[in-house]
Amino acid sequence: MDNSIQILSNLVVNQIAAGEVVDRPAHMIKELCENSIDAGATDITIDFKSGGKSVFVKDNGAGIYAKELPLALARHATSKIVTAEDLSHIASYGFRGEALASIGAVSNIEIISKTRKCELGAKLVCNFGQINEIIEIGADFGTTVIVSDLFQNMPARFKFLKTDAAESTAIKTQLKALALANPKVNIRLLQEGNLLYYWSAVESNLARVIQVLEQPEMYTGEAKIDKYKAQVVISSPNKTSGSPKQIWLFVRGRFVQDRSLQTAVLEAYRNLLMHGEYPIAVVFVDCDAEDLDVNVSPTKSQVKFRESNQAFRVVQRAVRGVLESAPWLEKIIGAEYIAPIAVPYENNNLSFQSSEIEKIQYQVKSSQANYSENSSASEFNSSYTSNARWARLNVLGQAHLTYIIAQKEDAILFIDQHAAHERIIFEKLMKSYKERKIEVQNFLLPYVVRLHEEVVIEILRRKSDLEQFGLYIEQIGPDEITVQGAPALLNSEAITPLFERLGHELAESGESFHLEKTISALFSTMACHSAIRAGQALSDSEMSSLLIQMDEFPLSCFCPHGRPVFVEYPLRQLERDFGRIV
Repeated sequence: MDNSIQILSNLVVNQIAAGEVVDRPAHMIKELCENSIDAGATDITIDFKSGGKSVFVKDNGAGIYAKELPLALARHATSKIVTAEDLSHIASYGFRGEALASIGAVSNIEIISKTRKCELGAKLVCNFGQINEIIEIGADFGTTVIVSDLFQNMPARFKFLKTDAAESTAIKTQLKALALANPKVNIRLLQEGNLLYYWSAVESNLARVIQVLEQPEMYTGEAKIDKYKAQVVISSPNKTSGSPKQIWLFVRGRFVQDRSLQTAVLEAYRNLLMHGEYPIAVVFVDCDAEDLDVNVSPTKSQVKFRESNQAFRVVQRAVRGVLESAPWLEKIIGAEYIAPIAVPYENNNLSFQSSEIEKIQYQVKSSQANYSENSSASEFNSSYTSNARWARLNVLGQAHLTYIIAQKEDAILFIDQHAAHERIIFEKLMKSYKERKIEVQNFLLPYVVRLHEEVVIEILRRKSDLEQFGLYIEQIGPDEITVQGAPALLNSEAITPLFERLGHELAESGESFHLEKTISALFSTMACHSAIRAGQALSDSEMSSLLIQMDEFPLSCFCPHGRPVFVEYPLRQLERDFGRIV
């Protein structure tokens, strides 16, 4: 073999490019469909077989003139950009002019196309990079691309393809992403002539998400920070996935893989999901073209933001905004008036610690109460606010000294008293911290906590940080500290476990430990150890007061560790179980 430097032939260059641009059938179909959308198509049909080694894609786009068909298979021939400056404001999916050339180099390909200005269409046939014929034929408006024998001339690439089933799954994922990004396009996906999906055009992202993901209960919200905007469509936190694959990210209509944006979504869900659970979320980020670099990877699946922190914040804010508005409560609890229970909150024998719960004065405005002849005795005007939903439930009692039983018009709810109280304490701690108003309880007799010597050293290094959380400590020995003061909401029984956990995290993370990043975990631990326990008897007024406090916090459906606070048992199910209805 001659080892001298040589210029590679176009065929070899295109085969190399094909390994980057169309490394698997799903990416080939993605490129073909994106070409269709760039051509203005509003209707796309895709049929594939053998895991995508043979593909048919038809659209109703602008079409290609017969004289330009050979250019469609030429590398770096494109109608999307002209100058280098155009790269800074790309508005189309494609811009490199590589996809068709790469596909043509590693397959047999036919392109049939007709513009609206031509009476006849044209057909081009290319066999593994060699154009064999271009003829005029009758054709529908738009473009049809037929690919077969993918990678047959590249054994190394062919043998690394996965099973047909795995490649088919990847194709379905890519088409779902394409449909999510383009709600106003009709998309049909067939496998060997059998219809898998048909997504008809819709007017909104929300409608498209419901249609594609087959999740009927989805909620949407928006946020804007400077030049960055985000629209999110998410499910309630009790509808989750076992993997992050159901977090779909789009930037300027382009389906991307971005760890930072994914983290923004997960951060917004912090303290709402259990370990191993992930949200179902679709995120649409928009910004000026010049603030985005899409020319990062050959498959264009990665992007770079000029201000990545702004993109992160706008996504987190949009997701958190929906979560904090808790629109699913409307369905769970209901917006209609449901016989409230009057709670005279002058009870000095509450089993809750008085330092944990702010007493709520629940006053009945009897002088303004207007009863009609049909009003029940329990209906009255009160200080309920418009967002009072939990407090409107009718408390029936307590099951196993653990679950509050409450009734609404069409269901019975079982509410985990520990999880509910845990969320309340957690939210109060977070609110106090953000407002720098943590109420501290100073101990007459400081608590002594024994830890490993190295952990004591690390904790003392962060003494000033801990004081921001209302934790005041002093060292009394090489392996002992005293806790002089702690947040008033913190149960005294939680002090030792709290510092043991803090010490464990310090030992695990060492220098990489950042206290600010563990605020939620810290407060979750405080709340868990301070909340009322399973097995603790509660009076009716105590149970009702707990529900009243749940109305103060929109995320009260879930404890800080992501466990559900309640389980609903529909009345229809009860009637069905008793044979009252079929």
